[in-house]
Amino acid sequence: MKKNLYSLLMVFAVTTLSAQVGKSQLNNNKTSSQLKNVKNLNSKQSNSNSSKFKRSKSVANSHPNNHTYAKANATVIWSDDFNDLDVSDWTVYDKDGDGYLWSAVQSVDDVGNPSGSPLITSASYINNVGPLTPDNWIISPEIDLSAVTEGPVTLKYGVFASDPDWNQENYAVYVSTTNNPTNESDFTLLFTEFDLPGLETERTVDLSTYAGQKIYITFRHFDVTDMYRINIDNVSVVAGVSDEGGNGDHLFYDGFETYNNFDIGGITETVNTGKIGEWTLVDMDGLFTYGFEGSTFPNAGATQSFIVFNSKATTPALTPSADSNWTARTGDKTMTSFSSVNGVNNNWLISPNIALGSSDNVLTFYAKAADVDYGYEEFKVLISTTDTELASFTEIASEAIDSSVQFAEYKYDLSAYNGQNIHIAIQSISNDQFGFIVDDFTVDGSTLSTSETNIKNVTKVYPNPVQDSFKVDFGTSVDKSKLSLDLFNMNGVKVKSFKNANSYDISSLPAGIYVLEINDGKTKTVKKIIKK
Repeated sequence: MKKNLYSLLMVFAVTTLSAQVGKSQLNNNKTSSQLKNVKNLNSKQSNSNSSKFKRSKSVANSHPNNHTYAKANATVIWSDDFNDLDVSDWTVYDKDGDGYLWSAVQSVDDVGNPSGSPLITSASYINNVGPLTPDNWIISPEIDLSAVTEGPVTLKYGVFASDPDWNQENYAVYVSTTNNPTNESDFTLLFTEFDLPGLETERTVDLSTYAGQKIYITFRHFDVTDMYRINIDNVSVVAGVSDEGGNGDHLFYDGFETYNNFDIGGITETVNTGKIGEWTLVDMDGLFTYGFEGSTFPNAGATQSFIVFNSKATTPALTPSADSNWTARTGDKTMTSFSSVNGVNNNWLISPNIALGSSDNVLTFYAKAADVDYGYEEFKVLISTTDTELASFTEIASEAIDSSVQFAEYKYDLSAYNGQNIHIAIQSISNDQFGFIVDDFTVDGSTLSTSETNIKNVTKVYPNPVQDSFKVDFGTSVDKSKLSLDLFNMNGVKVKSFKNANSYDISSLPAGIYVLEINDGKTKTVKKIIKK
């Protein structure tokens, strides 16, 4: 799409997605829609008399007949590779009521030979039928974690879109203690994703807080229409040492969901430094920015650095496409740098002060260009060990995104800064592009030495996620008289302090992710808590 100045603005076609009216179907067994063999699963055809297809890599290439195996020091608690084409032990729910469900299928080639391995699939478009508005649930059999007493527990699965040209499928992963999907409040959201890869790619989701319980895992395909198919395979729950090893903890995380839509931190034509939460924003180019024709939002076109952008809250909402996609990776909000008019960007997004661990420190975030036609977004990553003055920063990486509207992971080793307090900056330096988007900014590191493992191994926090209060199980080897507990938000601000008690009340805190630091006078550990 062609971008224009804010006064001329860019055209976006907007489609309102709504739930299809119809009787919902709850089905625990295979139905007639659960086809055993599916031809042309890898290509979307226009719903007309035309014989033209949008071709993609064949399913055989995008989904090789391979599987994910646990490491020798990990235990597979439960798994399903769907090779038997049988999902009768899963609960399949067609909430939108259109008769099209999650199905176990085997793709075949044009002469009927199997292509790739069996998998489960859900459609938002069916050739010779047209667009669908799915709200399709598939819920695993009961997964018994009652024998798991320590170490990480991880959900693993492979996911991909059948046709990379139509890959903006939206899905979510939930955990629950029931397999009755008619009450959504019983299901806890763990992960969402919008832009799917064209090749089967493994995803991992932490289930450690559910050790000792019996749970169900749900995949939900929803909030999408007129794409093609989402495919999932090789689902497993593994207990034991994770693939990455180590004993890293989340030291800092921000998905930008807690900030106000379209906040630019108070930056104006005459004020070039602002704050959003504990983040510092600096606009060094001082130029107006591009916007959209046919859709507007507060601060559109204004002089700014980064903006808390929500593509679902513009007026009207923006509709993602294969060429233009302003959506978040998780949740609804991102930090976005709009390109300057008639000049090169010089926009800075600077983190709060982050205390690194003694080892295993890694920065991870996800970034993408918003528009293929203006997709050569350039940025730098910089570190300061003192303050947020721009002259204090040292460049550790320079990157360029080449016309991709799918999020890519950017990961950087911070071992040179072990044990130090740092600020991390992302500097947008694009030249006359459109939108550079950042989401899910995380710093991981180890806060414990090898001699400090006792309290970490025996401490459990439950329930997690938390509604009003949580409990901590310290086991029998911890001296509880010396315990202190401090709760921090993801900006590193202490919000609660506790002494040892039967339970800990956080009902007054807003929803979000918190870090609980537990200290027994000799050692300490941290646990992540999700407040609903």
